[in-house]
Amino acid sequence: IFIKSQRRSDDCFVVYSADDNSTEPEFTLSLNRIASCGIDIRRNPTRGLELFSVFVFAFHPSFVTAGDRAFAVHCLFQQTQKTVSTRFDFISDITPKAVIGATSSVPSVELSIVHGRVPTGAQVATSVNVGAPLMLVWRTATDSRKSIALIMSELSWGPVLV
Repeated sequence: IFIKSQRRSDDCFVVYSADDNSTEPEFTLSLNRIASCGIDIRRNPTRGLELFSVFVFAFHPSFVTAGDRAFAVHCLFQQTQKTVSTRFDFISDITPKAVIGATSSVPSVELSIVHGRVPTGAQVATSVNVGAPLMLVWRTATDSRKSIALIMSELSWGPVLV
C-alpha cells in the first residue's frame, strides 16, 4: 500500500507479503509526514480542512499488475461555526476634544543580507552557497520610535510602518 508517486519515500508505504500471512493490511501515517508524503492539504474558510490523496494497492513492488487498484480519498474536516457576538453598542454622543495633526518623515531603510542566523556582527553576504543559512536585516538610519514590519502581500515583500 502506498501513496501515489511516493512508492520509494520513507513512511509513505507499507509492504505486506504472503509469507507473513498478512490478511488485514493497514496503512498508518503520522501527522508530521502528511505533506511530505504528497497528501494535498487545503484550508477553506467555509468548509474547513480538506485532505486529498490517491492510495495504491499493488501486488508487486516494482511492476503494475492487473490486480492493482487505486483509490482517490477525499477527507473533509468540517469546522464548527460559532457566533461570538451579534450586538454592538456604540456611544454616538461623544465628540472629540481635540484633533492632533502631525507629519512624520519617511524613514531611510537599508536592507542587507548577512551570513548565518544571528544578525549582530554578521558579515554582509557577497556570495553564498546553495543551502547556506542567510538572514535579511532591515536597518533604519535614524532613531525612530516607529516600528517597521516586513509584510508579504500578493507574493511581494514590502516594509510597512506600524
